[in-house]
Amino acid sequence: MVFALFSLTPILLASGLIGAYIVSLHRRYLWLLLGLVGNHVLCTLAKKIIAQPRPFGSSRHDHGMPSAHASFVTFFFLFVVYRCWRREEYPPRELVGSVALLAATSASRVYLGYHTVQQIIGGMLFGVCSFALWIVAYIYMERQAELQNVKKKQKQT
Repeated sequence: MVFALFSLTPILLASGLIGAYIVSLHRRYLWLLLGLVGNHVLCTLAKKIIAQPRPFGSSRHDHGMPSAHASFVTFFFLFVVYRCWRREEYPPRELVGSVALLAATSASRVYLGYHTVQQIIGGMLFGVCSFALWIVAYIYMERQAELQNVKKKQKQT
């Protein structure tokens, strides 16, 4: 029963990001949400291209490679690591919590029979690649916003 709850991880994280954006209006949450949605869309396309079936006996009958859940939580984990690195702080609860979420979500997908270990690893690798592409765009957008802020301040003086 507890493992089944980890299947909700992507929905809960996305809902939390929407809430965080609404409360703070910080574009970081919106960019992360867009990255996670893009990751999911690309993962769904990859599943159709690879067309590897789920494990025998799975209650799901769509394709299983790569695991979208593993890709999603890997992407999120890497974002947490990136944010910690940017702040030059490594709070144990954030890092340990995101590692635990990654491990529990991935293990639950195997335990529940939705994926093989190879499909989970494939999902994690897909999440790493997706994050690598996204982070380039994210850093570019952060720098553009900083440059605009500097130009506004120069005009004001």
